[in-house]
Amino acid sequence: QVTITHDVASWSATYGIQADTSTAVLIGASTASVNLASGIALTKGSTSCTVQDDESFGNVTSNSACGLYDFGAPGNLIQRNRFHDNAYIGVLVSTGANNNVLIQNRAWHNARHGARDAYCTGTLHVGDVMSGNGANGFAIEGGATGTTLCDCIAVNNGLGAGGFDLEVDATSTPGLTSNDNLIWNSTSQAVVKYGSTSYSTVAAFSAASGQDTRTLQADPMFVNPAAGDLHLQEGSPAIDSGNSGVPSWPATDAEGNARVDDPNTPNTGLGPIAYGDRGALEFQPPSSTQAAQAGVRRTSGSTGGSRPDSAATTAVIFRPARLVPNPTRGGALLSFTVMTPGPVDVRIYDVAGRLVRTVARGWQAEVGERSFPVDGRGDDGGPLGAGIYFYEIRTTERREVGRFTMLR
Repeated sequence: QVTITHDVASWSATYGIQADTSTAVLIGASTASVNLASGIALTKGSTSCTVQDDESFGNVTSNSACGLYDFGAPGNLIQRNRFHDNAYIGVLVSTGANNNVLIQNRAWHNARHGARDAYCTGTLHVGDVMSGNGANGFAIEGGATGTTLCDCIAVNNGLGAGGFDLEVDATSTPGLTSNDNLIWNSTSQAVVKYGSTSYSTVAAFSAASGQDTRTLQADPMFVNPAAGDLHLQEGSPAIDSGNSGVPSWPATDAEGNARVDDPNTPNTGLGPIAYGDRGALEFQPPSSTQAAQAGVRRTSGSTGGSRPDSAATTAVIFRPARLVPNPTRGGALLSFTVMTPGPVDVRIYDVAGRLVRTVARGWQAEVGERSFPVDGRGDDGGPLGAGIYFYEIRTTERREVGRFTMLR
């Protein structure tokens, strides 16, 4: 068994990372970008491989460079990856790549489709998210029979270019199972093409095909889709409405968060966990326990420096840390919640675990959401190189760690 993890593959004249005629290869937590061909490839019968937690973007050839290219490689697991800004397709599963399982992958801003299943059978999509791709969100074509889509989200794909959020050609309709998804456009452009017929509403498509009877047509309320932040905002119809009874349903989301029951949303989901969300990222509501612990906090209204002597009151709501935009070339903001006045330490490390930048260190008197600039430079003042970095936030209440990509 070969394991490839935490690697960076860029500027290759062919694939960035390739498993060819291989079995049980793990490609994980790696970055593949600006390669002439696809960032990651599974080829020539490679099977029982796992591609997970990777980021593949900016691969450059307009008719072949995908985030992930699976050609003739059956029976693999592709999960929790991020495919974006590629010159062709986010993830392409093609020609004999039968019975692959794709879970909680996110594909956005790819020049063509977000995901394309072509000339292969039995593909399973669970919780995949396709947003703002140039052609179709999901393209099921070329006799790709027996395809299943559950708990997926497809929005604003092919706007102005005649694309669809879901396209299933006439040769691929047999054996299709599609339900409990969320499909939506912010314009009046048709959302589904099934066979030779286009449908402006999911309801009309469902009535004609019998598919997607529980699928929603509504804005998923992503935090910032233009920047690739596909987290759900409070009030999203995807919250607590998924189907946990589908095959290969994951108990955690693409970032490893457990399923959470949002107290402000009725549980309308199916299966043993009626409060799982649709899509790749579970909404993390303000924690009632943390809110109770935080209670009404005292603050001087200052942003740092000495400890407060006088106080006002403010309610504090916890939200997970986030860095936007991600990937970044600098100029990003790292935002997180300070629950109580106290010491705050924010640092950035490279993939080798070396400290490269101390963003903030000292007393924070003001509670609530705080934002700190990440300017793409190290403590020595020089620019950070392209690649994966990690931020670490330490406060009185907790430690948070997240990953981001620096572009150059």
